[in-house]
Amino acid sequence: MHNAPTEKMVALRPLSFLWSQVLDLGPGAAPLWVAGLVASLARPAWRVIGVLYLATLAILLASGSARTEYIALPSLALFGAGAAWWGMRGRVATLVVGALALVLAVPLVPFAIPILPVQEFIAYQAALGQSPATEERHRMGPLPQQYADMFGWPEMADSVARVAERLAPGEMQRAIVVVDNYGEAGALDRFGAGRVPRVACQHNNWYLWGPPAWDGQVALLVRADSADAAREFDHVEVAGKIDHPLAMPYERDLPILIARGFHADLKAAWAQGKHFE
Repeated sequence: MHNAPTEKMVALRPLSFLWSQVLDLGPGAAPLWVAGLVASLARPAWRVIGVLYLATLAILLASGSARTEYIALPSLALFGAGAAWWGMRGRVATLVVGALALVLAVPLVPFAIPILPVQEFIAYQAALGQSPATEERHRMGPLPQQYADMFGWPEMADSVARVAERLAPGEMQRAIVVVDNYGEAGALDRFGAGRVPRVACQHNNWYLWGPPAWDGQVALLVRADSADAAREFDHVEVAGKIDHPLAMPYERDLPILIARGFHADLKAAWAQGKHFE
């Protein structure tokens, strides 16, 4: 949690964070959850709902940078409290608030559910004057991150598999493929099973699985810099590339290296490459 705001997330001012929450939960839904917050603080039997929300909000605001989606879970109970409070106001009030939430939610549905073909979504996004944004310190492509992250994974596995085909007979079973993050590791496990070497990754909990049993003879390195790799291997060559026009920019134009003759200390190198965020 310390590494996320210091290394990964963009700093958000409190008002920006709160406004992002309104957008994430849906502007039309604000009368529901705001009423739920006020009502829960006013009623002793419901107060725990409001206290849990405010305590979580305070922690996130104090961090200086956090995903607004983190506040979504404690917000859910506010919807229940708000619905109960509006229900006590009578049928007309309930219908008005419900209709408002529904009407204002409809234009935002394509941003939450992938119901439009990709190019139609990009055009729709532009027509509303929106552009892809992220809470992380990354350059954006044509799609919001939650959609961009749906693209490129099978193609990535295919690219690595093509490089793996260049290995000498018997090397495939002894080799490993080293990737930068858990998304890449999961993609190779899922889409490259049986076609790529064993996956090694030092990102988040993949690190805890430790360095693989490996003889150090050959590895495929995804995203690695040739000069950096040359410090630990006797021979390094660029053998392929990973790319997809709709993926996140940091998952595009990635080199795939074949590296042979690992001469560094594997345990020390594994510890040095650990990154949690």
